[in-house]
Amino acid sequence: MKQAKISYILFMIVSLLGQIQEGHAQSSLLLYQLNEGPGVNPAILPTPEKYSFSIFPLAGTSVSYNSHDEVRNAFDIGTSNPSEEEITDIFKGFIHQKLVYQQADITWLSLGLRTKAGNFSMQVSEHAYGTVRLRGNLLDFFVEESETMFQLGNEQNFPGEGIHFRKYSLGYAKEMLHRKLEVGFRANLYFGKSFLSSDFSGSITEENERFYVRSSGQLNFSAPVTIIESPDGSKDLAASENSNALDYLTNTKNVGTGIDLGLKYTVSPYLHVTASAMNLGTINFKNNLQTLDFNGQSELTSDKVSRQVLEDGTVVLVKNVDEISLSETFENLYEVAGDQPSSFNTTLPAIFIAGANYQVGTNLSVGLTDRLVKHNKLNYNSLLLSATTQITRHLHISLGYAAIAGSYANIPFGLQYKWPGGSAYLITDNVLPVLDDSLSDIRGLSFGASFYPFRPKTKYQEVPYLPFFRLKKQRRNR
Repeated sequence: MKQAKISYILFMIVSLLGQIQEGHAQSSLLLYQLNEGPGVNPAILPTPEKYSFSIFPLAGTSVSYNSHDEVRNAFDIGTSNPSEEEITDIFKGFIHQKLVYQQADITWLSLGLRTKAGNFSMQVSEHAYGTVRLRGNLLDFFVEESETMFQLGNEQNFPGEGIHFRKYSLGYAKEMLHRKLEVGFRANLYFGKSFLSSDFSGSITEENERFYVRSSGQLNFSAPVTIIESPDGSKDLAASENSNALDYLTNTKNVGTGIDLGLKYTVSPYLHVTASAMNLGTINFKNNLQTLDFNGQSELTSDKVSRQVLEDGTVVLVKNVDEISLSETFENLYEVAGDQPSSFNTTLPAIFIAGANYQVGTNLSVGLTDRLVKHNKLNYNSLLLSATTQITRHLHISLGYAAIAGSYANIPFGLQYKWPGGSAYLITDNVLPVLDDSLSDIRGLSFGASFYPFRPKTKYQEVPYLPFFRLKKQRRNR
C-alpha cells in the first residue's frame, strides 16, 4: 500500500505537468514580435481593422515544455502501479534538469473593436502552468551512482507549483500621446480548476550513531481525489469516483481576480519599444482541497550507508550500494493531514515582457524580447533575438535565437500570413528537434488566426506602393 501511495503522490505532482502536455505554456516569444495572439500585450490590438473575431480552434493555441520524455512516461504509467525501476528512471530524468516546466495557453474566443474613443477587446482563454525543481544533492545521492558522498545536515528543498484556470478578460487601450504612446489594461476574472503548491524539504541527520532521512513542510493541492482510511488508521488518496471531466472543466467554485497591463512607445518611425505585465492576480481555492504533511523520518541502515570523516573534519555519508530505494526510504516521510483547509489563496504565475523592434529596411526588421515568469520561488527568464522579413506581399518569415529557462540550444521559427480579411500564424519555439531529437529538450508550438468581418468593399483594384514613381508631364497640343 505504501509503495502505491508513494507512486500516487509522485505522479499526482507530474500529472499537472502532463495534462498541459496533452493540450490544456506560455505563448511563444515570437508572438510578441509579430504582434500576434490575443494575449501578448493589452496596449496593442493586433488587427488593423475596426472589427476582429476569432474562435477555437483558430483563436490561438500555444504549448511549450521541457523534459518531454520524462513527463510523458510519468503520465503514461501514473494510473498503474509503477515499479521501483520506473520511478527511479523518471526521477533521474527530472533531476538532470535545472527546472522542469510545462505551460500552455488556449484561447476559446477573442473579439476586438477599434473606435475613436479607444480599442476594446474581450477574451475567454484557458491556461495551465507547472514548474518543479528536483535537482539537488539529496536526490543525487540516492539515485546517481557517481554521487557517493553526502554531507550530514545539508538540506534540499523541493519547490513545485502548478495551476490550471480559465480566464475571462475585458480590455481597453488608447493612444495617450499622438503617434508616440499607447497604454492598455485588461480586467480579468479567473475560475480555478486545480492547483498544486509544494514547500517541503529533506535532509539526513545522525542520532545515536544512526542515520535518518527527515522531512519538513507541506504540499497543498486542489484536485478531484478522496481520502481513504485503512483499518490501521492510516490515510491514503484515490481518484474520486464521483467526478468526471465535465465536472472538472465546469467547476466555478474557485474564483479570483486580476489585471494585465501594457504599453507601446514609438521612439522613431523605425524603432518602438513595448512592455507588459500579465496575470497580476490571485485565486481563492475552496473546492477539493487536500494537504500532505511532510514531518517524518526514515532510517538508513548500515548496509546502505556508512559514516566517514574527511581530512578537513567534515562528516559525510558514503553509499555502500549503487542506488538507495526511494520507496523504502520515503514511505514514512509524509501523511495525509487530519485537518484539511477550508480555503487556499494562491498567486498566479506573473509574466513580465519587454521588447524592442527596429525597422532596418523596407522588408526587414530585427527585435529583442525578454520575458520573466515569476511564480513564488520558481522563477525563470527567457531571451529572444529575432529577425523578420517580408517574402511576398502577404507572407512574413521570422527566425531567431532564444535562451529559454536555462536551455541555450533553441532556434525559433515562425510564419505569418496576412490577407485583407484576416491573418494567420504558425510558430515553433525550436526547430532543432525536427533535425535531431537530441539537440534540445525544449518543445513548443503556437498557431492561430484572426478574421476581420464587416470590412467595407474595395471598389478599386489595389496597386503596389511606388515611392519613386513620378507622373510624366503631358504636353499641350497648340
